[in-house]
Amino acid sequence: MKRLSRSVGSAVNRLLAVLGVRLVRISPPPAFQPNWFSGLKAPPDHPLPRILAQHPSYQRNLADLAKQISRKYPKAGIVDIGANVGDTAALIRSVCDATLICIEPDESFYSYLQENTAAMKDITLARCFLGDVSGNSANGYVPLRRDGTMQLIPSNGHSVATVTFDELRRSSFAAIPIKLIKIDADGFDTRILRGASQCLEREKPALYFEYDPTYLRSTDPRYRETTCGLIDLGYSRVVIFDHLGKLLLWSSDNVIGLLDQLDQYLDGDRLLAYVDICLLSNADADIYETLVGLGNSHPAPAAGKSLKPTSAVT
Repeated sequence: MKRLSRSVGSAVNRLLAVLGVRLVRISPPPAFQPNWFSGLKAPPDHPLPRILAQHPSYQRNLADLAKQISRKYPKAGIVDIGANVGDTAALIRSVCDATLICIEPDESFYSYLQENTAAMKDITLARCFLGDVSGNSANGYVPLRRDGTMQLIPSNGHSVATVTFDELRRSSFAAIPIKLIKIDADGFDTRILRGASQCLEREKPALYFEYDPTYLRSTDPRYRETTCGLIDLGYSRVVIFDHLGKLLLWSSDNVIGLLDQLDQYLDGDRLLAYVDICLLSNADADIYETLVGLGNSHPAPAAGKSLKPTSAVT
């Protein structure tokens, strides 16, 4: 079969040569990976290497935020909830030396997290599910790992033991001041935020979490109450990024109005599957301005310019 293939190939090449055409075999370029990801280990089916090969600047916005937080609060800790294989820890460590607290509930991902962060200093790891109360608060759910993430999906007769962030902090890292909390919990983000109420009230850390109202509504009927409560708590500035980390919208005077419009869009026939939200308190107005400025200085999305709410959000 191989000999036949070579024979046919030679005949085709001779014919093309008569026509003045030559076939050249081109090898595909090697997949690009940013320096912070080099050497990290992950399951073979994990999508992150493919995402980074297509979008090398993926999560650069989170790196920008972590860097600004670390500069302003050099002794503060950064919390990574839903730490997965340690990719966010590696990203943050590529731009600053902040103390890291990484929380991951899945056993398989946690083993990769341990391996990928073994050489890092000033890092605390915890394996647990976080929620709005401690105990079997995730009744009717069971964990499912797929596509590089772990989700709690509805399942009658099952429950998942959870602990609040505030309680975990008291037992594991009470002495570390917290100034940034990143959450990627596939719909349980707002529940986790309620379980961190004491930290949010006292320290007002910057918050960075995934926002999909359809998904949040299915797992947390109180998600909107929780986001509005954050505004009342003093989180008066919001920066919104698309799913690749590019600056999309921002506001410092009508956060609730912007979230209302965002809900309308994400509940409809949408192009974006979800967005990432960064909420900042009045005390971090300088970081808000810097983050927006950095977002505008990065190359704009291929589909068009970054959008800023003007007359639509006042």
